[in-house]
Amino acid sequence: MVVYVPVLFSIPHHFQTIAYTGFGLCGVAETIITALKSRPDLTDLKMVSNNAGITHTGGLAPLISSGQISKMTLSYVGTNKELERAYLDGGIELELSPQGSIAERLRCAGHGMPGLYTRTGVDTVVERGEIPARFDKTTGEAILSEKKETRVIDGKKYLWEPAIRGDVAILRAWKVDKAGNCRFRYTTRAFAGLMAKAARLSIVEVSSGGRETWSVC
Repeated sequence: MVVYVPVLFSIPHHFQTIAYTGFGLCGVAETIITALKSRPDLTDLKMVSNNAGITHTGGLAPLISSGQISKMTLSYVGTNKELERAYLDGGIELELSPQGSIAERLRCAGHGMPGLYTRTGVDTVVERGEIPARFDKTTGEAILSEKKETRVIDGKKYLWEPAIRGDVAILRAWKVDKAGNCRFRYTTRAFAGLMAKAARLSIVEVSSGGRETWSVC
């Protein structure tokens, strides 16, 4: 059973940064993603996720095919060939960030911190800003990512990673009560709690006992 929640269809246009949980196709809130696709007025979305799912199969594939996403912050492109095509054609900007760095950047936002220093990515193309963030649609010229701010602490170099603050977090939970308390299982626990704390609004798809509902937290 699907319970309709009006708030999903009244998300303000300026709510454009969306943190989307899921690990591969595990913990994917497909019903909510399908509903977002029915909102063509929601464009220029900036999605934050571990990955983008599989082409035409699940995850963020519907929003990629509809052209509603303008930027993806993720750690893995891999199995989504449509995302690869949109990236190479200049339709989507990519910010590649290690999985652990994404998690900690979300955690910082949830704790009211501006960001963190990490050793991950030191002395690599990440630090030097040599990863193509996007391609010019007309010329095909690569536009590189920004160089990372660095700092030496106790004789070691660290990269500055800013916190990731979301306007909306889209989650899939195992159970939820009427107060909005959610229980997550297995791989969904990796990002769900972090994204909920980092966002202004959380929309949760719940699967329990063969029933599917939505809840707003």
